[in-house]
Amino acid sequence: MHSHASENLDEVQLVRSLTSMDNVAYLDSIGMTGPDVVLAHCIHLTADERRLLAQTKTAVAHCPGSNFKLGSGIAPIPALLDAGAVCVIGSDGAPCNNRMDMFAEMRLASLMQKPLHGALALPAEALLNMATRQGAGVLGTGGGDIVVGATADLIALEPAMPHSLGGGSPAGALVYAQTPANVRHVWVEGEQLVENGAVSGWNWADTVRGCTAALSRVRQRVGL
Repeated sequence: MHSHASENLDEVQLVRSLTSMDNVAYLDSIGMTGPDVVLAHCIHLTADERRLLAQTKTAVAHCPGSNFKLGSGIAPIPALLDAGAVCVIGSDGAPCNNRMDMFAEMRLASLMQKPLHGALALPAEALLNMATRQGAGVLGTGGGDIVVGATADLIALEPAMPHSLGGGSPAGALVYAQTPANVRHVWVEGEQLVENGAVSGWNWADTVRGCTAALSRVRQRVGL
């Protein structure tokens, strides 16, 4: 089950006015917490709500690019992790993110905490874990790690590019220096979908034509 929660202050205040409860506390009262629930954003939380998310093993999908673009605030990810909550990386939808680039989301997630908590806050290793092992665990894909028996969801990266050459530790390079331009190969459940930087799993030109046609239909319907 999935919902947005505590993304902005107006939402939190509305829930309190309607239910006399904090947002996450109300969701818990109707069964909308637990290991099978993913709540996006979770920016404006009380200390009790942070503990509740940790106790119920409710996953928090952190979407820093969207939070920045909409001016929603900064999610208390370090405090959530310290409380034992499950946190993963998301992007939110296209209108409030545009790029939906998980490399950018990892980088932003780490950098946005450092003015508040210091340069060592939310290090690259923690972000990489949130984006891979934790994310796969929450979605139940069976991947997220390179071990025997895991789903063969893999990407191969070229580190020696102008923007990422000498990027430091592997985790640091992935989170702070590399971008989708570094991706050379992609396998999903063992099937190669990107080879030498080119999409091989489907016809990319057909995808672009379909998206362009769909966008034209939407614009016509709304009079743009």
